[in-house]
Amino acid sequence: MCGAQVNLSKSSFARVSKISGGCGSAIPYAKGHFELVEKQGLLWCGMEYHQMPGHYLICLDCFSTE
Repeated sequence: MCGAQVNLSKSSFARVSKISGGCGSAIPYAKGHFELVEKQGLLWCGMEYHQMPGHYLICLDCFSTE
């Protein structure tokens, strides 16, 4: 492990937005975070939502400032 720090969003909820951007903080899964990170990967604010191309996952802090 490289020891890099990851900023963690205060909320385990994300919104889907057509506007790209975001703070880059990791968005924790609501339940079973570590198991889901192993299976599905880390979610972060501003990443493209693979189930909806052209849409982005945004943490609640960033979403409220859109």
